[in-house]
Amino acid sequence: MGPAAAWVAALALALAAGCSDATPHTEPQRDGVTIDAAQAVAGLLRDVRTGNCPAQPPQLPASDAGGLLERTEPLVADRLLLCGYPPLQDVERTPGVHSPDVAVVAGPANVEGMRNALNRLPGPQGAGGPSGCPADDGSAVLAVFSDGRQVVPVLIGLTGCRTVTNGIRDAGATQELITRTLLLMPRAFCSSLSPADGCPARS
Repeated sequence: MGPAAAWVAALALALAAGCSDATPHTEPQRDGVTIDAAQAVAGLLRDVRTGNCPAQPPQLPASDAGGLLERTEPLVADRLLLCGYPPLQDVERTPGVHSPDVAVVAGPANVEGMRNALNRLPGPQGAGGPSGCPADDGSAVLAVFSDGRQVVPVLIGLTGCRTVTNGIRDAGATQELITRTLLLMPRAFCSSLSPADGCPARS
């Protein structure tokens, strides 16, 4: 089970137990279920405009941009929303209190830096991706790139196989990408991760 699928399962258990008042977007699933990509894209465009994050990461991102098989982030975006999801044990231990950590990334250099780091990743990994990944605690960052008309969401797994996916192309995260991503996130998010996740030092 990938980080997004596990995160959704944990949150669903908390909601079923009546322990959470979170009201996440309805995210379409691709595993045997018809995708309402238009609904997903509209929700993400709204999130980028308002600086809000979905309460849980999508199991597989949906985009309206072309070129997703050739590059992880093919859109020439000028805005970026980062949504941080903590390790699953935190969600399961204290359900209902974990909202995503949000970073609205300002400055074209930061947006372009993230885009370039994603597009340098080796991939695709092939059907099913790698197997037997150790120590996957479910922590992830959803990076939503937009030019105001289209969106490309990219889910970045922070542990285990560190799978990166735009919903069509899969790759493995490099330490450069993980470090760049965590430096853009709020300090509180990094402090929620285990030391093995490699939170970078800040000046």
